[in-house]
Amino acid sequence: MVKQNILGIKQLKSAIRRLKIKLRRSEYFIKNPLDASENRGIFLTPLLGFGGRKNRLNQTIYELIKQTKKELVIFTPYFNFPAKVNKAVRQQLKQGKKVTILVGDKTANDFYIAEDQPFNKIGILPYIYETSLRRFVQKHQKFIDQDLLSINLWLDPGNSFHLKGISSDQSNYLITGHNINPRAWRLDIENGVLIQDPQQQLADKFNQELGNILSHCSQVKHFEEIETIEQYRPEASKLLKSVKRAKLDSILNRLL
Repeated sequence: MVKQNILGIKQLKSAIRRLKIKLRRSEYFIKNPLDASENRGIFLTPLLGFGGRKNRLNQTIYELIKQTKKELVIFTPYFNFPAKVNKAVRQQLKQGKKVTILVGDKTANDFYIAEDQPFNKIGILPYIYETSLRRFVQKHQKFIDQDLLSINLWLDPGNSFHLKGISSDQSNYLITGHNINPRAWRLDIENGVLIQDPQQQLADKFNQELGNILSHCSQVKHFEEIETIEQYRPEASKLLKSVKRAKLDSILNRLL
């Protein structure tokens, strides 16, 4: 049997650093790209993003939100918008734009542990995301009351929620693996496909699919409909309170 020498993290630091630099500079090459605004077709653009700087995918997400003129739809399984996205969404609401957000119920989260099962620390994640959602809803309650903001919780027992993407004015769509959260924004390498449809040829199909998704959703009308820490299972409640006492919640929010 041949003995192999496996390099440790310290020995790989330089190689990892070079790889990260290369990934940040990477992008898909498109031969003879067309401008969707100048033709009647549907234009697809593959996107790659890694890290917080010069991230083309992050920038596309931001611009899709910022440039929306009438209606914006956002799908994310783990609700915790990056600060830049949060600010852009709020600006759109202030300008009277319609914003619809679809997010998985905490029990549709891959990390959720049923209450009749033994709990471990990783099971705290769905509760952290839900507390983030509750804060967002509470802060933007007036926009819900004005029928500008629609928060929809998806739940189909036995299935988990993994939809990620954006629809802007039913003309521009982003299909992506990006969770639209701080971790994806700063730390992970993510892919996406931007679909530009200036003639809205896909609008009917999108509306049909959206209707199918919404059929498994319940709409949140008030932040008090979302559970508080005190209402969580004892193990989750105790752990969340410990995190808050140690003032680690803000750090976790930047990493999740």
